[in-house]
Amino acid sequence: MDRIGVAGFLGFRYNTPEGQWREKLTGVSDRNEARKIRTRFLAELEKGVLPGERAEWKLKDAEKWWIEHRTPRLAPGTLNSERYRLQWIAKTIGNKRLCEITNTDLDSYQNARLSQEISAHSVNKECILWGMILRRAPLASPRGRFQAPAHEAEQH
Repeated sequence: MDRIGVAGFLGFRYNTPEGQWREKLTGVSDRNEARKIRTRFLAELEKGVLPGERAEWKLKDAEKWWIEHRTPRLAPGTLNSERYRLQWIAKTIGNKRLCEITNTDLDSYQNARLSQEISAHSVNKECILWGMILRRAPLASPRGRFQAPAHEAEQH
């Protein structure tokens, strides 16, 4: 453990699955607490549940990548539908990084779209599409972070 940064937080170096060396700040200056954070981090790294590079992408970057990725696989009409569905989340919650999106953001997005009198079916299609993108990021956890469909959220 080395002291890194202005605040004197402890940090450590680790080797990524791609073979690159990186540094990670623990956010604490207590050596025992920093060791616990390092141990937990390395265990998650070993399991493959830490964010990948795509997790740092902004929504618009992910949208662009998705369209490029899907272009050879889809009919032009379907591609246009996906392009249309993808645009609304960034307009609603802002052009956030994928790793910054929370369930609260997704709830707000669904509520905002439903309050615009967009059908639950359309909102669900938008959420399913973004769910496909977010699962490919990977963000942080294999448990999945995506939200229940809008019609289910409305009933509770």
